This record gives sequence, structure tokens and C-alpha cells, in this order.
Amino acid sequence: MVTAICVTTAWPIKKTAIEQLSRRMPFIDIDKIGIWGHSGGGFMSTARCCLSRFFKVAVSESGNHENNIYIANGAKSTTASKN
Repeated sequence: MVTAICVTTAWPIKKTAIEQLSRRMPFIDIDKIGIWGHSGGGFMSTARCCLSRFFKVAVSESGNHENNIYIANGAKSTTASKN
């Protein structure tokens, strides 16, 4: 299981690293790579799994999949439209 710290900007670097490791270490099955994240990382892990075929499974621990609850409570969002 591979844990991603940031699956947005660092995604290509992590994918390349995993591919290189799998060539050096035959016990790493490149066809069975998973990702795990907690809270915001859970949301990003699930998103990355949906947007790419590289990760076969995502485990989202306490993922915040509904960001509107944060906006409703006064948090600022970079994705919310400004009225």
C-alpha cells in the first residue's frame, strides 16, 4: 500500500517513484497499487483514484467529501464561487 502525502501537485513524482521502485524490487506489483488518506487526504485519495487508473483502490479514512459544510460554517474555499 502506498500513502500519498499530496496527490495533486506531487502526483507525477510519486507515480514515477513507484514505477521505478517496481522495476528494482520485483515484489512490488505495479498492478495492485493503493492509496490511503485521512480527512482532506481521504478526499484527495478518492479523487485521485477516480481520476487515474494507476491506483486500483483508495481508502478514505474520515474523508471530507462534502466541502459545502465547511463553507456554510464560514470557512473560505478556493473552489466556491464568489457572489
